[in-house]
Amino acid sequence: MDNKYIYSEDGKKIIYIGEKTVTSYTAPYDLRAGGFFESSAFKSPSTVYIPKGTAAIDPHAFEGSRKLKHVFIPNSVRQMGAGAFRKCTSLVSVQIGKGLTLLEKSMFYGCSSLTRVVLPSNLTSIGPFAFSECTKLESITIPDGVKIIDEYAFAGCTSLKKIIIPSSVVKIDERAFKNCTRLESVTFSTSVPAIRAATFQNCSSLKSVDMPDSVVHICEFAFQGCTALEHVILPPNLESIDTSAFSNCSSLIEISIPSDVTWIGYRAFEGCTRMKRVTFDTDELDGIGTAAFHNCTSLEEITLPKGMTHLGDAVFYGCKSLKTVTMPMEMETIGACAFMDCQSLESVHFPCGVEIEEDAFKGCTRLVSVCLEGPAGSTSIQVNKNGTISIV
Repeated sequence: MDNKYIYSEDGKKIIYIGEKTVTSYTAPYDLRAGGFFESSAFKSPSTVYIPKGTAAIDPHAFEGSRKLKHVFIPNSVRQMGAGAFRKCTSLVSVQIGKGLTLLEKSMFYGCSSLTRVVLPSNLTSIGPFAFSECTKLESITIPDGVKIIDEYAFAGCTSLKKIIIPSSVVKIDERAFKNCTRLESVTFSTSVPAIRAATFQNCSSLKSVDMPDSVVHICEFAFQGCTALEHVILPPNLESIDTSAFSNCSSLIEISIPSDVTWIGYRAFEGCTRMKRVTFDTDELDGIGTAAFHNCTSLEEITLPKGMTHLGDAVFYGCKSLKTVTMPMEMETIGACAFMDCQSLESVHFPCGVEIEEDAFKGCTRLVSVCLEGPAGSTSIQVNKNGTISIV
């Protein structure tokens, strides 16, 4: 179909407005020629009623209509093309009839005055960027029946305060709620398998998250920059926490790693400056990635779980309050700079034969005791001021 048109059920072009100014307009069902656009000779109406019987609205049909404030779409409309109301910056309210099942890409992108949307009960998918940058949208009800919330669907909705994910949703795509800076709560009633990349990145007002038990992966940057986030209950079936998943969550106080987690990724909790406690309920953890807890400056004590074999580079680099570290007998490698500049670190327990890489304990100015655990008992090593060590 051609751009800039609204179509009737028989496929005929039905909207045309001549060179006149109107404030309220009902598009004629049988008008065949024209298009809907804004130019120097045309001022769009503030309210548009799409007539009953209309089956489709073309892509970009109302895009950039700066005067448009209210739109009423009847049940007969079964298709609206991508960007149909994109950057209608004065649009305040939209009521969509129940005939529509899909919101296409960028449908209401950049509608910076939009405050009220009534979504159809038959809706199954909210497309990419559908409501992105709708900066005045404070609330929206996602109908039970929606299965997919696509990438960037609500990204940049800086007034959105609350979202409820219905049980029908099976996929929330990447960056769906990124930069929703006033979002305070998210309620999951669904069984999504993953929190995808940057889904809630920079949601700086989000205080708590209770994820569904179905989640097995928290992907990269999922909650990065959620600076108000204080409490997180990780789902019991979780298997991996990826790159920077919770980095710079500067209000997060504690975290408990569930039993099935096998990997904590690169910079996963970096910059969580108020985090005091990390507990590991897992014996499945193979390793912790580079800088995973870098600059967690309130962390005081760490006991790494049984079965863990590898501690990555700079994992606890800059954890200035860390005093005691206990490692499992299975530990094989402590990465470069793993505890660098842990200025309060006083004692470390790890197994004999562990490989300690370059600068692992550099800058640990209070470290005076290292205990090597082995089958025959333990051996204490004295760390001297000049950097040499002595067997006690």
